[in-house]
Amino acid sequence: VLNSVMYYSPLAAVGTVVKEKSVAKMPFTPLLMTFIGSWLWFAYGVYVWDYPCMIPNVLGIGFGTIQLAVYQYYYRYERRHENLFSPMREQVDEQEIFSCEIDDFDDEL
Repeated sequence: VLNSVMYYSPLAAVGTVVKEKSVAKMPFTPLLMTFIGSWLWFAYGVYVWDYPCMIPNVLGIGFGTIQLAVYQYYYRYERRHENLFSPMREQVDEQEIFSCEIDDFDDEL
């Protein structure tokens, strides 16, 4: 039971991801590693034919698939609509940023 809860717990962030349309609250690496771990433990359970090992990991594979699908969808959505979410920025030459006219400061004194 606790193993299934562990696999289900990242789905709690899915509500936030859907509401904000951003995957910032859902890190990719733990999702992928949990999915891979579920597959490996399920394969081991099939190899030794152990139902208590197979059943929770089938749930983990299912939950992991859902989580990765949601991540992939909103990651692409975020990249597609990146210009809408980020504020417009003026493009300034680096030379303008780092150049400073000393004469301008002398006039103010």
